[in-house]
Amino acid sequence: MSREIKFRAWDKQTKHYWYLNIVNMVFQYSRTGNNEHILRISAVEVFNNSDRFIFEQYTDLKDKNGKEIYEGDILRATSRYTDVKTEVTYVVSCLAGMELSASVWDKEVYDYEVVGNIHETPELLEASHD
Repeated sequence: MSREIKFRAWDKQTKHYWYLNIVNMVFQYSRTGNNEHILRISAVEVFNNSDRFIFEQYTDLKDKNGKEIYEGDILRATSRYTDVKTEVTYVVSCLAGMELSASVWDKEVYDYEVVGNIHETPELLEASHD
């Protein structure tokens, strides 16, 4: 079984995500407006600026809507008895633990939905702990 290796990098300076294109080893950012414009930066430049960028790996999983789940994403997990939000930090401990809880408590599988990420919408995690 092969796992798809993907990364994204949160740019602390410009406050947006760059997505790694493995084929040509560049990070890309799409800026939308009247015309879509794709900006590119070399992977070497990104990796050499580790104090500017925060790297997050694709988990090889998708949410209930087919959206890719990356480290740093905030997931809404729902079951018959629970509705919680949690940050994806390490998919094995986070998602496997939640699946275990679902099987123990109500024999239902959670629905996972990416609702944000820790950089652009950190308030989602704060709201879930109130």
